[in-house]
Amino acid sequence: MDEPTNGELARGIADLKAMLTAVVSRAEYEAWKDGQGYRLAELARRDDEERAAREADVRELHARLDEQARAVSNSRQHWRSLIWTGALPAMATILAAVLTYLITRGGH
Repeated sequence: MDEPTNGELARGIADLKAMLTAVVSRAEYEAWKDGQGYRLAELARRDDEERAAREADVRELHARLDEQARAVSNSRQHWRSLIWTGALPAMATILAAVLTYLITRGGH
């Protein structure tokens, strides 16, 4: 049960630090960090471009949907106008003819 003392642990940590410092130098780390920053900036730029393209697509879709809604509304109004200007007077004429027939026939 030989456990290391605090001093031995501190020396071990210092040795590990020294080895890691030798393996990864500050210049290499800065170069790696700069490269990662460039890659992240490139990804952010692409993301912004993609977002702008999607927003344009959504605006175009909304415009087409609005246009289709207007066309349907105009179509409904067209049918209403046909009913009021065509079918309703035709029915009134038929009703008048039937009433005229009944009155003239019943009068004899």
